This record gives sequence, C-alpha cells and structure tokens, in this order.
Amino acid sequence: MEAPTYAEIASNWSLWADYVDPSASMTEAEFDSMSIEEKIATQVSIFGPEPEVEDDYEPNGGHHDSH
Repeated sequence: MEAPTYAEIASNWSLWADYVDPSASMTEAEFDSMSIEEKIATQVSIFGPEPEVEDDYEPNGGHHDSH
C-alpha cells in the first residue's frame, strides 16, 4: 500500500495521528482548527518536501510510435 499524500494526511485526523502525531500532542479540535495548507506546511517542515509520485510515468509522455 502506498503512503498517503500530504494533502490526504492533512484532511484526515486518523492519518494525521498515525503519520504526523503518533505521540498525540495535538487534539482533534486543534487539527480541525488548522487549514489544509497549514497542515501540509507542518508536514513539509517536519519531513521535507513531498516526494513526487511517478507511478503513472510513461516515456515519451505516454505517446507511442505507430511505426
């Protein structure tokens, strides 16, 4: 199973508790009071920029030669 994106974590309390705050230093009310952007910024400050997902990558932009 792939790890959730920062946006998915920022919009889901259970994911936040698992990935960002396993020591439960933040309450769900505090989580709810933050914007998605604030929660993504928090993850970036802790973990660094989100890795780019390249699972849909196709060489040549997905175009196939018909020759």
